[in-house]
Amino acid sequence: MTAALRLGAGAGVGRGAFPTAHGGASETVLDETTAELVKCARAPNCATTERRAKILKPGALHTTYRVDCWIASATEFRARTEAKITDPEDGTTYATCEATLADLSAIEKSRR
Repeated sequence: MTAALRLGAGAGVGRGAFPTAHGGASETVLDETTAELVKCARAPNCATTERRAKILKPGALHTTYRVDCWIASATEFRARTEAKITDPEDGTTYATCEATLADLSAIEKSRR
């Protein structure tokens, strides 16, 4: 899945103190992107069970970035995803993420 990302002033470090996005805002985008991918591709009823993000460079506010997310592997009950935020112009990577999501419906069904 590919998406566009643009963070405004509310996502800034210190609410206006710096022209860069807070790392937590970037991590939130990665968390939501991985969850939406799994909801669309495999399990509409899923939950993140583990997530690891790395902020490699601060992203500028009011700048458009590209978010790419893919399913790296999957089992009956879980999907492991990877995602990255990049500059669409030069390919510079700003943040990466690996997340594991559980298929709650499959887990519940196996308990019956």
